[in-house]
Amino acid sequence: MAKKGEGQNAKGKSAEARQAHEALCRRCGVCCHQKVRFGDVVVITDVPCEFLDTATNTCTVYPERFVRQPLCSSADVSAATGTLPDDCPYVAGRSNYVAPLLLEDHPEYEPGVNALFPERLAGLKKPPGSAAKCSRNLRRQRKG
Repeated sequence: MAKKGEGQNAKGKSAEARQAHEALCRRCGVCCHQKVRFGDVVVITDVPCEFLDTATNTCTVYPERFVRQPLCSSADVSAATGTLPDDCPYVAGRSNYVAPLLLEDHPEYEPGVNALFPERLAGLKKPPGSAAKCSRNLRRQRKG
Protein backbone atom coordinates (compact mmCIF):
# COMPACT_ATOMS: atom_id res chain seq x y z
CA MET A 1 0.00 0.00 0.00
CA ALA A 2 1.29 3.45 -0.90
CA LYS A 3 2.12 5.81 1.91
CA LYS A 4 -0.04 8.86 2.32
CA GLY A 5 1.38 11.67 0.21
CA GLU A 6 3.50 9.39 -1.95
CA GLY A 7 3.65 10.76 -5.50
CA GLN A 8 2.19 14.07 -4.42
CA ASN A 9 3.66 17.50 -3.90
CA ALA A 10 3.29 19.67 -0.81
CA LYS A 11 -0.10 20.92 -2.00
CA GLY A 12 -1.42 17.36 -2.15
CA LYS A 13 -1.84 17.12 -5.91
CA SER A 14 -0.45 14.21 -7.86
CA ALA A 15 1.86 14.87 -10.78
CA GLU A 16 -0.98 14.00 -13.16
CA ALA A 17 -3.38 16.40 -11.45
CA ARG A 18 -0.78 19.19 -11.53
CA GLN A 19 -0.15 18.53 -15.22
CA ALA A 20 -3.88 18.64 -16.03
CA HIS A 21 -4.24 21.84 -14.02
CA GLU A 22 -1.31 23.45 -15.86
CA ALA A 23 -2.75 22.36 -19.22
CA LEU A 24 -5.75 24.64 -18.66
CA CYS A 25 -3.55 27.71 -19.09
CA ARG A 26 -3.69 29.32 -22.55
CA ARG A 27 -0.48 31.29 -21.99
CA CYS A 28 -2.20 34.61 -22.68
CA GLY A 29 -0.11 36.39 -20.03
CA VAL A 30 -2.99 38.48 -18.70
CA CYS A 31 -2.67 37.11 -15.17
CA CYS A 32 0.99 38.17 -15.15
CA HIS A 33 0.17 41.87 -15.43
CA GLN A 34 0.00 44.08 -12.37
CA LYS A 35 -3.43 44.50 -10.83
CA VAL A 36 -4.72 47.41 -8.80
CA ARG A 37 -7.68 47.32 -6.46
CA PHE A 38 -9.82 50.44 -6.27
CA GLY A 39 -12.33 49.65 -3.54
CA ASP A 40 -14.30 46.66 -4.81
CA VAL A 41 -12.96 46.98 -8.35
CA VAL A 42 -9.87 45.17 -9.60
CA VAL A 43 -8.15 46.60 -12.68
CA ILE A 44 -5.61 44.69 -14.77
CA THR A 45 -2.97 47.12 -15.96
CA ASP A 46 -0.73 47.06 -19.00
CA VAL A 47 2.31 46.72 -16.70
CA PRO A 48 3.71 43.19 -16.96
CA CYS A 49 5.52 41.38 -14.20
CA GLU A 50 9.25 41.80 -14.55
CA PHE A 51 9.55 38.04 -15.12
CA LEU A 52 6.96 37.81 -17.92
CA ASP A 53 8.50 37.18 -21.32
CA THR A 54 6.04 39.24 -23.37
CA ALA A 55 7.09 37.57 -26.62
CA THR A 56 6.01 34.12 -25.42
CA ASN A 57 3.75 35.10 -22.48
CA THR A 58 5.62 32.71 -20.23
CA CYS A 59 7.28 33.21 -16.88
CA THR A 60 11.06 33.23 -16.99
CA VAL A 61 11.29 32.06 -13.35
CA TYR A 62 8.24 29.80 -13.24
CA PRO A 63 9.52 27.11 -10.81
CA GLU A 64 10.51 29.78 -8.27
CA ARG A 65 7.93 32.47 -9.15
CA PHE A 66 6.37 32.66 -5.70
CA VAL A 67 9.77 33.30 -4.11
CA ARG A 68 11.07 35.71 -6.76
CA GLN A 69 7.80 37.66 -7.12
CA PRO A 70 5.89 38.01 -3.86
CA LEU A 71 2.82 39.38 -5.69
CA CYS A 72 2.52 36.25 -7.82
CA SER A 73 -0.34 33.97 -6.85
CA SER A 74 -1.54 30.59 -8.00
CA ALA A 75 -4.45 30.23 -10.41
CA ASP A 76 -6.61 28.97 -7.56
CA VAL A 77 -5.87 32.01 -5.39
CA SER A 78 -6.27 34.36 -8.36
CA ALA A 79 -9.66 32.85 -9.15
CA ALA A 80 -10.75 33.20 -5.54
CA THR A 81 -9.67 36.86 -5.39
CA GLY A 82 -11.18 37.87 -8.74
CA THR A 83 -7.96 38.69 -10.55
CA LEU A 84 -8.32 36.44 -13.60
CA PRO A 85 -10.05 37.69 -16.75
CA ASP A 86 -13.53 36.31 -17.42
CA ASP A 87 -12.31 34.29 -20.41
CA CYS A 88 -9.70 32.40 -18.37
CA PRO A 89 -10.23 28.62 -18.26
CA TYR A 90 -9.53 28.63 -14.52
CA VAL A 91 -12.77 30.57 -13.91
CA ALA A 92 -14.87 29.23 -16.78
CA GLY A 93 -18.30 28.20 -15.63
CA ARG A 94 -18.04 29.77 -12.18
CA SER A 95 -21.29 31.41 -11.31
CA ASN A 96 -21.12 34.86 -9.74
CA TYR A 97 -17.47 35.32 -10.74
CA VAL A 98 -16.68 39.03 -10.91
CA ALA A 99 -13.82 39.50 -13.36
CA PRO A 100 -11.40 42.40 -13.16
CA LEU A 101 -11.59 45.30 -15.58
CA LEU A 102 -8.97 45.92 -18.25
CA LEU A 103 -7.36 49.32 -17.87
CA GLU A 104 -7.48 49.95 -21.60
CA ASP A 105 -11.27 49.57 -21.51
CA HIS A 106 -11.63 51.79 -18.42
CA PRO A 107 -9.45 54.89 -18.79
CA GLU A 108 -11.08 56.47 -15.75
CA TYR A 109 -8.61 54.40 -13.66
CA GLU A 110 -5.52 55.73 -15.52
CA PRO A 111 -4.68 58.43 -12.92
CA GLY A 112 -4.61 55.91 -10.08
CA VAL A 113 -2.55 53.42 -12.07
CA ASN A 114 -0.13 56.14 -13.19
CA ALA A 115 0.38 57.17 -9.57
CA LEU A 116 1.37 53.61 -8.70
CA PHE A 117 3.41 52.97 -11.86
CA PRO A 118 5.16 56.26 -12.74
CA GLU A 119 7.14 54.54 -15.50
CA ARG A 120 3.92 54.68 -17.55
CA LEU A 121 4.19 58.47 -17.52
CA ALA A 122 7.77 58.44 -18.77
CA GLY A 123 6.52 57.74 -22.28
CA LEU A 124 7.40 54.08 -22.21
CA LYS A 125 5.55 52.06 -24.80
CA LYS A 126 3.16 49.38 -23.72
CA PRO A 127 4.66 45.91 -23.98
CA PRO A 128 3.66 43.97 -27.09
CA GLY A 129 1.87 41.37 -24.99
CA SER A 130 -0.26 43.83 -23.04
CA ALA A 131 -3.12 42.46 -20.97
CA ALA A 132 -5.81 44.17 -23.00
CA LYS A 133 -4.44 42.91 -26.30
CA CYS A 134 -4.16 39.34 -25.03
CA SER A 135 -7.64 39.27 -23.57
CA ARG A 136 -9.20 40.77 -26.71
CA ASN A 137 -7.43 38.21 -28.90
CA LEU A 138 -8.81 35.42 -26.73
CA ARG A 139 -12.33 36.84 -26.99
CA ARG A 140 -12.03 36.95 -30.78
CA GLN A 141 -10.78 33.35 -30.88
CA ARG A 142 -13.72 32.19 -28.75
CA LYS A 143 -16.26 34.00 -30.95
CA GLY A 144 -14.67 32.91 -34.23
